[in-house]
Amino acid sequence: VCISFFIVWFLSGEFNAFLIFHQNKITNFVNMEDVLIAHVRYAMNESVKIRYEHVVAQNGNTLLFLMGLSMDAFGWSNRFLSPFIQEGFGIVRMDNRCTGGSAFVHNVGSTKFSLKDMAQDAIAVLDAEQIKKVHVVGVSMGGMIAQQIAIDNPERVLSITSIMSGAYLHPFNLSLRSYSTFLQLCWNATKPRVLNESERIKAINHDIWKVLDPKGIDDTDFEWIEKVSEYQLKNKQQIRPDSAIHQLLAVLRSGSRFKQLEQSSVPKLIIHGDADPLIEPKHSLEFVNRIPNSRLIVLKDMGHTLPKKYYKKIFKELSNMVYTSSRLREQDAKKAL
Repeated sequence: VCISFFIVWFLSGEFNAFLIFHQNKITNFVNMEDVLIAHVRYAMNESVKIRYEHVVAQNGNTLLFLMGLSMDAFGWSNRFLSPFIQEGFGIVRMDNRCTGGSAFVHNVGSTKFSLKDMAQDAIAVLDAEQIKKVHVVGVSMGGMIAQQIAIDNPERVLSITSIMSGAYLHPFNLSLRSYSTFLQLCWNATKPRVLNESERIKAINHDIWKVLDPKGIDDTDFEWIEKVSEYQLKNKQQIRPDSAIHQLLAVLRSGSRFKQLEQSSVPKLIIHGDADPLIEPKHSLEFVNRIPNSRLIVLKDMGHTLPKKYYKKIFKELSNMVYTSSRLREQDAKKAL
C-alpha cells in the first residue's frame, strides 16, 4: 500500500507542472481552429460526460485513439493523425474521464472506478456515433484501456495497438529505473525557476520531455504542445493536476489482464521504445510472449513519448495491420458462405 501511494505521489508530481503551466497566459500562436480535427461532441456513460472528436471513415475502418495518464485527447497531435485521415481512416479522439473536456470523477467511495469503467466510456462514444467495430490504439494507460475494451466488448474490437504499455503494472514489477524516473520528473516539474512565464513554460516542458525521452528531446513537437495549451486556456478546459491520482488508482485497482487476453484472437500490435525509462520494454516483451496473435516492434532510442521521426513508421505498421486483418476477415466470410 505504501509503495502504491509512493507511485501515486510521484506520478501526480510528474504531471502537475505540465498541467499547471496550461493555466498561464501564452501568446503568439496560430489559429486555434488548427487544434481540432472535427467538431467537438459529447457522449454519456450514465452520468459521466465524455468529450470527443470524430472524423468519419472513408475507407471503412475507424480507429479509436486513447491517451495515457493525465493526458487529454490532444496528446495525439494533428501531425500524427494526419496520414491516417488522408488515407481515409475514421478517427475518434477522446478525452478520458478526469481530463480535458470530459467529466472529472473522484475515484473514491460511491464514484470509484477502474479501467473497466474507462473502457465503457469509450464504448459510450462508439454507441453515440453508431460505430459497431473499431481498431483501438492506446498509449501507456490508454493501451491498458484498449486491452480492457477487447476483454469486455470483444465483438466491438477488430485489433489492438498498445504503445509503451503493459497488461499488468503494479508496484512490485516496476524497476528501480522507473522509480528513479518518477523522482526526476517530480523535481523537474516543481523546482524553482527565476524566469518569465514564457521561458518558464518552455523550461518545464523541455525538462519533463528530456526525462521521458532523453534521446528524442530534439524531436519533440513543442509547437503542438504550446498550441494546445493556448486552446485549452481559451476554452477553459479543466486542468486538474490530481487527475493523475484518480486515474492511477483505476490502473492499480484493475489488476492483471493476462489471463483474459489469452482468450483474445484479434491482431495485437505492440510498440515500445528501447529507451523507455518509465514503463520499460520488458512489459511489452512479456505481453507478446504470453498473448496470442501479438507482434512486438521495438523502436530504437524511443522513450516514453511519440517522437516525430517515428510517426511514419507507426502509421505504416498500424495501417498494414488494419488492411491485413480486413483481408483475413473477408476471406473468412467467403469461406463461411
